[in-house]
Amino acid sequence: MNLMLVVNGVPKILSRFPPILYCKSGPGVDTGFAKRLFYDVIHFSIHVALPSNGLVSKIFSVGSADTTDIQIHKFNTNRSTRAAEEKDNISGKIPANTIAISKINVPNNIQLADNEFNKSQHIDLLIGAQVYYDLLCVGQIKTGKNQPIFQKSKLGWLVSGPVALNQTISPQTCLLSTNDVQNQLERFWQIEETGYKPKFLTREEQICEQHFEQNCKRDENGRFTVALPVKKEYTQIGDTKEIAIKRLISMENKFKNNENLRKCYTEFMHEYIDMNHMTKINPTEIETTNVTYYLPHHAVEKSSSVTTKLRVVFNASQLSTSGKSLNDMLLVGPNIQDDLISIITRFRTHNFVIKADIAKMYRQINIDENQRDLQRIVWRNHPDEVIDHYRLNTVTYGTASASFLATRCLKQISIDMKDSQPIASKVILNDFYMDDLITGSRNLESVKQLKNDIQNILQEYGFELRQWMSNEQSIVDRESNTSLPHYHITEDKTVKTLGVLWNSETDCLEYSVQAFSQAERIESVLNSRPLCPLTSDPNDFEPLTPGHFIIGTALTSLPQEDVSSIAPYRLSDFQRHQLIIQHFWKRWSREYINTLQQRTKWQHHKANSLKPGLLVIVKEDNTPPLSWLMGRIVKTYPGRDGVVRVADIQTKNGVINRSFSKICVLPIDTV
Repeated sequence: MNLMLVVNGVPKILSRFPPILYCKSGPGVDTGFAKRLFYDVIHFSIHVALPSNGLVSKIFSVGSADTTDIQIHKFNTNRSTRAAEEKDNISGKIPANTIAISKINVPNNIQLADNEFNKSQHIDLLIGAQVYYDLLCVGQIKTGKNQPIFQKSKLGWLVSGPVALNQTISPQTCLLSTNDVQNQLERFWQIEETGYKPKFLTREEQICEQHFEQNCKRDENGRFTVALPVKKEYTQIGDTKEIAIKRLISMENKFKNNENLRKCYTEFMHEYIDMNHMTKINPTEIETTNVTYYLPHHAVEKSSSVTTKLRVVFNASQLSTSGKSLNDMLLVGPNIQDDLISIITRFRTHNFVIKADIAKMYRQINIDENQRDLQRIVWRNHPDEVIDHYRLNTVTYGTASASFLATRCLKQISIDMKDSQPIASKVILNDFYMDDLITGSRNLESVKQLKNDIQNILQEYGFELRQWMSNEQSIVDRESNTSLPHYHITEDKTVKTLGVLWNSETDCLEYSVQAFSQAERIESVLNSRPLCPLTSDPNDFEPLTPGHFIIGTALTSLPQEDVSSIAPYRLSDFQRHQLIIQHFWKRWSREYINTLQQRTKWQHHKANSLKPGLLVIVKEDNTPPLSWLMGRIVKTYPGRDGVVRVADIQTKNGVINRSFSKICVLPIDTV
């Protein structure tokens, strides 16, 4: 096979800073580039450093590049002054493999530009084409077929061309992408992109879609009846009835201390029964051969909610006796609605806009009767009564497939009405985010017509739109505002929708930000400081803190992530703030805390500072203070001078041995 030799030379490089350098050089295009090693020697810092691939590294122009004037020459004459730009790496080794000099017919009595051109070496200097041809001289020697050509230059004779080799070289190629800059730019545009993004369904999502199409139907009232998209192995679900009963008893104990909670919880369950959203099971049907699953339930209070201050959440993720939950057996389904940014962006393009939401959206969709045993619950109005068993008849909040089933029903409405109501159908498909509708149009009459069309269509399927709002009061008539007196609207006509605040009077989107002030942070830190042992129990490692006097228990918080190891260009604004806080905290804990200790401790004997039974904190340099262990001293080890410097400490992880410098005694001594 043939191996290609690229033109190489070894010129002297003179800069404004000594010494003289001998560098391996090669021809290139455009301007010249010098390797990092060269600039390190002549004290030039590097600002642009990108990986190289192939013969010549990829050239990027980022603003103005740092350059320096250099003189290129081989002998004492023919000096050429040029500007060179710095690079981390120019190319791989040239030639790729060392060639035996006996394989090359080198002419006699010529001065080579590189006496070691046959050895595989790195390139230190890349000479641009505009300089390269100035260095060439008249004179060329061809030594035969499959032999390199010798070209005369001001640097000496240059060697380039093929060399015939007898051995067979098996090339091995490894493809490695290191385009960090390109990846970062692609990621940036992906984050900023707000246009259409094609949606591709996974195999599981396709199965879920097919399951809906095969099992979706409408009852005599027009409401949807759907089937839970269960997996094939759903029969592996174990028993959760005992867990559900224990959870109910636990809730009843909470009711004893909170009468308002009991009242709201009972009203919620009665509403479920009155609306036929759950049905009581006959005692003779409780034990059945069908697969059953009992949903434990609990209360979630949300004071900011407009319509429902308390919501009963059914836990379909509760593990059964088989170690599987109902959610483990359900297909989640794809996200078929547009993303939030796209919906809000379209919302801002309309002159006249309307906003509404579907009342109890999930509960307007029935579940197939054959699957309702998978949605059983237990309930009673009073602890003295017998526990009753119920089946939930509708799509239940808390199941993995609930979101898909509800939004897929809206999509089905859009498909059904595509021909008869094309405009309203498109709005139902694109401008709903879960149960919230925000849409509009350019003129007033079309918005009013659109509002009526959407309302009439959804009523045919059992969905009721409520809480109508608009930036034009005439659009929202009295008939559609029957629920408005129960709808919380601030004095400035601001309402919360899709996670943001919308002022219908000024037609502006607003944001509510609640940040902790520095005073609140200091207060939180001080209120978490341990004062003394909480109890006299030797096995109790919990301390008494100021927080106990404020809220009756300790103030706890999760430690912030350590961002010091993350590259600065990857940090968000919040992480940059955290980095500053963590930096000051480390400086404060290492350099300032020790100044608060008494210097006289080296002058006064404190043999009794560490005593068995003391509750102490064990300091760890590489962990945050909130993670430091609490423990009690069980044994001390005095030195020859009688001073205690080491102690054994009983912690929740066992007995550990620490020096006095790693032990923090609480400020109040109770021993």
